[in-house]
Amino acid sequence: MITDEPETISGLTQLFEADSRDPDAGLPPGFSESLIVGPDLARTRFLEMLGQARRSIRIIDHRVSDPQVVALLRTCQASGVSVQVLGQGAVDGMLSHGKMILVDDAAAAIGSISLSPPSLNLRREVAVMIRDPGNTGKLKRFFEQHGRAATGGLPAEWSVPDRLDADDASDDLD
Repeated sequence: MITDEPETISGLTQLFEADSRDPDAGLPPGFSESLIVGPDLARTRFLEMLGQARRSIRIIDHRVSDPQVVALLRTCQASGVSVQVLGQGAVDGMLSHGKMILVDDAAAAIGSISLSPPSLNLRREVAVMIRDPGNTGKLKRFFEQHGRAATGGLPAEWSVPDRLDADDASDDLD
């Protein structure tokens, strides 16, 4: 990601400086709303974002396993929201570490935070909120292009596994 947005740059600088001084201090006061930082506020912000979906949720994340997130995605699907997840497998021939959430093609978050218990509960990871229509449009096209390449067509509606392990040990390697 490349940005020249002062609020995002300032927030990332504040976070880096605060974490360098005292990694356990939490978020600096007055922290930027354009950033989602784990573990401090990630779960709350993502649940809020996903809960606002009225038409579609598109996710690139191979670790969607957090029980609260999965329950909300199931609820959204049951209410008629299309939920598509590019998960296992390659994105454009590579294993993707970056994550993306796109809600109603109008609000997005991109970064390193997985929708898994270790990422939401334990790790310092960051995502950036995007609401600019030009950029969310690019993310929609990226999802569609890479979704077609990975699946031979757009990903089907998401199907939640019957069993989820909250302590996904394989996530420790991510």
